[in-house]
Amino acid sequence: MKQKVLIVSCITLWIVLIFVFSFYSKIIFQEGNPWPEIKGITKTTLRIEKVVEIFKTEKETWYFTKSGSGREDFISFMNEKELLFVDQMGAGYFFRDANQKNITVIHSLYTRYFDIWKVYWSEN
Repeated sequence: MKQKVLIVSCITLWIVLIFVFSFYSKIIFQEGNPWPEIKGITKTTLRIEKVVEIFKTEKETWYFTKSGSGREDFISFMNEKELLFVDQMGAGYFFRDANQKNITVIHSLYTRYFDIWKVYWSEN
């Protein structure tokens, strides 16, 4: 009897997973590999961190926040890194460091509940 319940539970779980992935695959994979976003969702939802780094290269870094207070949290986070908020133009945010280097940030929505902040470090 326990084996039948286990088999039915596994089949039900697979059906639910197939359903979720078939209808939400465009959202889940919109930024490529979804694992960094899953890490960001987990940490921001559990209130472990307000701003979570999810991707990093030499010239860019991506951060994840919850929508709503995400803008204020992100600007505070950048100020803690000693980067001064200069201006905003649409989805673009501009910061400057102590050496007068410009940092450009592009804000985009991941879903209506989460934001992605793409920070581009300039060479000048």
